[in-house]
Amino acid sequence: MDSKHSDEFLSRLRTWVRKRVPSSADADDVVQEVLLRVVSSPRAAELESPWAWMRAVARTAVADFHRTRARGATELEPELVAAPEREDDGELVDCVRQLLGELDADDRALLERIDVGGESQAELARALGVSASGLKSRVQRARAKLREALFARCRVECDLRGLPTGPAECKPEAGDCGCAPEPGSR
Repeated sequence: MDSKHSDEFLSRLRTWVRKRVPSSADADDVVQEVLLRVVSSPRAAELESPWAWMRAVARTAVADFHRTRARGATELEPELVAAPEREDDGELVDCVRQLLGELDADDRALLERIDVGGESQAELARALGVSASGLKSRVQRARAKLREALFARCRVECDLRGLPTGPAECKPEAGDCGCAPEPGSR
């Protein structure tokens, strides 16, 4: 296989794996494991469909990755697994509460029942007499509106997936939304 085809092949493999693991770094690790398994195999040279075989190897490697990660999480001490308590979390919670109150009544009610109250989407769909998929779409749209409002008005620390983790700080150019504490009140 020439370098152009091998680069395309590797790109396809990386894309396929990336869709199945949480981060690009994890995808690179899994791809490296797949390539190691492929190179170590005596069958590699005699294959009719290398892509199909490599995808089967990748599927096993992805399953191994998730299995190892799940097993590793349960082996940690409970105090290490628990989320660290931070004083900054209150700011983010206050900001989200205020922005939640500014959503239209339907969106606010959905998010309060599901995200705040802990009601399952399936139960709520039955109670409202709508399909589960329809409710799921409505919840996703409401969450998107809340997220958009949050990022439009506040600076927020995010995790690697882009999800807010805290703390919130009002953007001066957006006007004071009142979500962050007054300077010097900490």
